[in-house]
Formats: sequence, structure tokens, C-alpha cells
Amino acid sequence: APQAIPTTATRGSVRIGHDALPENDTFRFTLAPDEVVSVLVVEPNHARRNQSLFVSRALGIGNRPRFDVRVRAENALRPADLEHQSLVILNEVRPPGGALGARLRQLVAGGAGLLIVPGDQQTADWAPEWRALLPARVGPVVDRTDRAGGTLAAVDYSSPIFEIFQAPRSGDFSTTRMFRYRALVVPGDTGVLARMDDGTPALVERADGEGKVLVWGSTLDEYWTDLPLQQVFLPFMHQLAKYAGRYADPRSSFTAGE
Repeated sequence: APQAIPTTATRGSVRIGHDALPENDTFRFTLAPDEVVSVLVVEPNHARRNQSLFVSRALGIGNRPRFDVRVRAENALRPADLEHQSLVILNEVRPPGGALGARLRQLVAGGAGLLIVPGDQQTADWAPEWRALLPARVGPVVDRTDRAGGTLAAVDYSSPIFEIFQAPRSGDFSTTRMFRYRALVVPGDTGVLARMDDGTPALVERADGEGKVLVWGSTLDEYWTDLPLQQVFLPFMHQLAKYAGRYADPRSSFTAGE
């Protein structure tokens, strides 16, 4: 019969009749509600109408796990907003300075994820401590609007972000059009998770302490790309947020030796 599960972890067991090996006649497990992945999206003070709409709605309808998404304007960001965040997305805003910036870097080093979307931002005048965290040098804007845009030609299927797309008919990134994107330059090609058809890195990562810093070369709305209008966008954002936010599916039991 169905049983209501409390909000805290609950022990359970399944028992069979005694036999010649009584040590495994009882199977013990735990049940608990899924953890919540907290996501903070920071957007410009004068953001475009839909600048954070697609990413917040894509994550907002997730349920395994559930994503708790909040959007803050750049000038409204406060230290309290950073507490207990699994992932922070700087959606075309420069990283914060002073004590707020130091708290964000501390959060990432402690295990949180940071997704940087440069957009039109000039990263050359960012503070040195932020430029040192970037997994790639952010070059100029590549404009391909006169050639119907470029495509995402290669993704790293070994990455947890893209592994679910390996199966047939699980999603095709090659149909996505990228009309503008930043020329990301990666020393030694390390940490490149996706590339454009001209070889330019599109998504790059690096580890910082216990956390991860990722840079996405285009935008998260339809300003530079039609990716948010494609079917792959929702699972892509879910996988990215789970990976960067260090979410792991809960284990209900372990066998001896694990």
C-alpha cells in the first residue's frame, strides 16, 4: 500500500523468510525527497525583455531534481542572495567586485558552479582575479548573420552535460543556428565541451577548488542564437545546471564494499 514519505530521510526494510543464508534476508534502504538545486541568475540592470526568460523557465519546470531559480538585477545583488546557491549564472554582466565578488569566488571554490555568459561584455577590463578564473580568453564577437549563422558541430559526449544526447533521436545540436558568438581562445584546448563548425570553442570549463567555472560563448536567449527555441535547450540546461551545481542522483542503498 502507498505510504507517505516524511520530509526527512526515512529508513525502510524488506524482509523475506529465513533460509540457509540469513545474513541477506533483510534489505535495508532509505527514502528521502530529492534535493533542490538552487540557481541564481544575475542579469543587467536594463536587461532585454526575454534575457533570462528561457533559462529560468527551462529550469523552473524541472522536477528530478527540482530547480529553485531566482533572477536578480545586477544592482540589486546582495551577499545574502549568494548563500546556499548551487549555481550562479552571470547572464551578460560583469562579475561583482569588493566583498560581494570575494564571497562569490569563495562560494565557487567551496563547490558551487559559475556559468559566465559574456555577451557583449568587454572582459579585458575585468578585475585580474576574475580574468584568472576564466577557462578561456574571451575574444571579439564573431558575426555570422549574413551566412545564416553557424552550427554546433561537436560536443563532448563523455561530459555529463551531453552524455544523454548520445542515443539516437535524443536531440540534435547541429540544427541550432548560432548567429553571433564570442571567439573563445583556450590554451591547449583543455576543458572544451562544445565547438562551433569553424572550430571555435562554444562551451568551456575549468575546475576552481571544489567548484566549476564555465563560459558559454553565445547568449541564453534568442538574441544571438535560436538554441532556446530548440527541443534540446531544456535538457541541455537541466544537465548543465546539475553538472555545474554538483547534483548527484540520491542513492537509496549500498552493497557491502561500496
